[in-house]
Amino acid sequence: MSTRATSTAAKAARREQILQAAAELFDRLGYEQASASLIAERATLAKGSLYTYFPSREAIFISLYERALDDWLVEMERRVIDSAQQLDDPLLQLVGELVDSLARAPRLGPLASLLRPVLERGLDRPALLAARQRQEARLRQAALVLSDRRRVADSEAAQQALSRFLGLLVSARHVVAGSSESLPDEQAVLEELENTAYRLFSVSQG
Repeated sequence: MSTRATSTAAKAARREQILQAAAELFDRLGYEQASASLIAERATLAKGSLYTYFPSREAIFISLYERALDDWLVEMERRVIDSAQQLDDPLLQLVGELVDSLARAPRLGPLASLLRPVLERGLDRPALLAARQRQEARLRQAALVLSDRRRVADSEAAQQALSRFLGLLVSARHVVAGSSESLPDEQAVLEELENTAYRLFSVSQG
């Protein structure tokens, strides 16, 4: 087993090692079967040392989810900023680009499908509130970037609608990704969400 890291850089590297080990086990075994002991073993750490870097398995999961969420938002922001306006209706184009961008974030859906039970079962109230606040703040930040670029959400109400839509988009995607039951065609689900979002934004702007 590896010894405990002492320097700031070494601690950051060890956290990354734990996150990578957890991601591999979540993918291979699923969240419920990927115990803290298995994560520690995969990361070549003693189980007790694991808790030096993360207070719980749930905290590891939340870190992975928030990283996947941020990766998607960063890539989405980049694509929207770099792309030219092609439609007469910039709002319709933005909604379509957001839906398309989520299809290119394969890791986010499976993690998001587990988010609610992990948050509700495994975190104490202060940690739960902190996680939700971080995630909502990141969605608001992305909404500001997108609205500034495309000029589609100039009012506070419209920006709130855009932030809400980003959260709804992730939710719809994780329902599809996380269900073992028969679902409607995924593209149909996302298209319906796209239509809903367009109506939401139009009302906010009106």
